[in-house]
Parts: sequence; C-alpha cells; structure tokens
Amino acid sequence: MFVDALLQQNLDLVEWSIYAHRTGRILPNTYVLDLDAIRRNASVIKETADNFGLQLYMMTKQIGRIPVVCKTIAECGIPRAVAVSIDEARALHRQGFVIGHLGHLMQIPEWCVDEALAMDPEVITVMDIENAKKISRHANKSGRRQQLLLRVTEVGDTIYPQQYGGVSLEQLPMVIEEIQQLEHVELVGFTAFPCFALGLDSERVEPTHNFHTLRKAVDIGRNCGCRVQQVNAPGGNDCATFSLAAGGGVTHLEPGHAFTGTTYRSATSTPGVEIMAMAYVTEVSHKWNGKSCVFGGGFYGRAKIHRAIVAQESGYHLVNAENVQPGNIDYYAQLECSEPVGTGVLYAFRTQLFVVNASIAVVEGLRTGAPRMLGIFDKYGNQLN
Repeated sequence: MFVDALLQQNLDLVEWSIYAHRTGRILPNTYVLDLDAIRRNASVIKETADNFGLQLYMMTKQIGRIPVVCKTIAECGIPRAVAVSIDEARALHRQGFVIGHLGHLMQIPEWCVDEALAMDPEVITVMDIENAKKISRHANKSGRRQQLLLRVTEVGDTIYPQQYGGVSLEQLPMVIEEIQQLEHVELVGFTAFPCFALGLDSERVEPTHNFHTLRKAVDIGRNCGCRVQQVNAPGGNDCATFSLAAGGGVTHLEPGHAFTGTTYRSATSTPGVEIMAMAYVTEVSHKWNGKSCVFGGGFYGRAKIHRAIVAQESGYHLVNAENVQPGNIDYYAQLECSEPVGTGVLYAFRTQLFVVNASIAVVEGLRTGAPRMLGIFDKYGNQLN
C-alpha cells in the first residue's frame, strides 16, 4: 500500500529517483527524502497540533537526523527534538538542536548522565526509581533540578520485544513517593509506548491499551500530589490522532513517520493528510532461479514489502516483490520476476533509518521543476559527498 500511496501522492519523487539512479547521481541502497514534501507535512502537523493545544517534539530517528531536514522541521515551528538514546542526543545537540525529551526509549548510561544533563533536556524519562536516583545524584553535582517523566506499563499493554520497561500502576504510588523525596529531580509527567496503532481491521489508527494505562497513571499521579505538566503519548502520531490525544488529556506528542508520510494510515484505503516524502532506491544485482535479486543493506525487517517500482527506458512498471526476512542480513531482496541487471528499483515502506545501513539523499525543488540535491548523508546526519 505504501507503493500505491507514493505513486498517487508524489510522482515527482518517483521520477526524480529513477532519473538520479540512471544518471549515477545516487547509488543503490539509498533513501531519497523530498524536503519540500517534508516541509509541507511539518507545517500541516504544526498547524493541526496548535488547533488542539498540543506540544510537539520532532522524532528524527526514522529520517536519520539529517541536519537540513531537522532544520526545516524546526523552521515550521517544531524546534525541540526527542532523542531515543544518548547517541541520538549527541548527534542532534552537535548540530545545534534543542533536546526536548531524552531517555525514552533508552535509559541514559551511568557515565553519560553528566553529558546528557549538560545538553539541558526539557524532560528525561526514567523506567524505575533507580534511574530516577541516578539522575538526581548527577543533577546534584551540576547544581540543577531535572524534570522527569515516568514510563508506565500495565498487564495487557503492548510491549515490543527488546523494548521492555516501565513502572506498573500497582507500584506507581510508591515510586512517585520515593521520587518526591529526591532533591534534584521533579516528576512532572508520564509517558507510555506505543499509544496509537492500527486497529484489528487494519484500517483505523486507534488508542492502544497503553494509552489508557497512561491516562490512569495521570490520575494516580495527581492523587499522589504530583504536579502533572506533561502527558506524553508517542507512537503512531499523525494529524488524525491529534484529536484522540487531546481528548484523552495528552499534552505532548512525538511525530516521526508523519513527516515523511509513512504513517500507519498511509497503508490503509483512507490515507491521512500527510503525503509520502521518502523512497528507497536500489538496482538489480543478479538473477537466481528466474527471479531478480536487488542490492540490499537498507531494508527494514518490519517493512512488510509486497510490491516494487521497476524503472524502464520510458517510465516504470509495478511488480510483486518478496518481503525481507528480519532474521537474516539483507544483502539482497528479491523480485517476483526477472529484470535486467542494473535496472533501477524503488520501494516504499515504513523504516527506521537509524538502524539500517544505507545512504540518505535529500532533494528539494521537485514541485517547481528545478530539483537540487542538497547532499548525501549517513544515518547519523554526517554528509558523505
């Protein structure tokens, strides 16, 4: 469905990507980001959030923390970033961006806390009382009082493998009381993940059980005397979820895929207002058993690939494509057909550029007929060309 959305919403990106590959401007295993489409999406996201009184942190891990892209989003009125790890915080801080939220999904290692606090994050998420004490101890050394969020979880919540953590509602009053006794931190809110996801019919994005856990945590926190300033509900954040979030008492959201239009909703029959702004470009490497193998490296294990766009001398055609297997290295992916070696192939899917091994090209001016490639970057935002 993402391929269909790309063709319907951003044919300029498809045609330029084919041209850039054919002329050698980009190599296989390159993501192409349409900066004008990202700017348009960011403006719509900001306007919609303002209409519902919501604050936003930009989530940049999906797009590789590219400085020119982050700057564009910031110029649209979303200047603060969420960093899911200390590595991401370093990359963003080095580029001059404001760190709004740090520590979620990954906690801050002991010997990195001083460095993290020096970045002056607005809030840090902790998973338990031990991490709260750790932040307080280091904040004491630097003479500051750090605002904290607690990640909460409950039986019935969706917890992705290798992403475990959070305080149960049963333990929450006790943990809140302990944090309130720490001198150099202040508990100002709660978060959970994921708070929105596709429903059982795979057509609507709905609040998850985690979202309702978050709402219960807020009530518990207030009853315990916590001055709740932030209710942060990341996961599946796009314009269509903003009314659900605001109606549930949420104050902060963290859009990421919404900037590139690769939201859950884009894979349904009723796409949202965001448009596709990203394509993955590769080429046919060789043939095996009558099928074409394409260069990999940048495929994402949860991509759910079904089709691909194959370049022709004039135009393109759609072909069926095999999904990549997450348990193996993606040296190659395979098409369900035979195409000439060297042929350009485009894909569209949800990805996380910070965990794949691919280059990232940024282009602007596609709508005006004067495209200009602004650079090729790695997943840490370093320019390669």
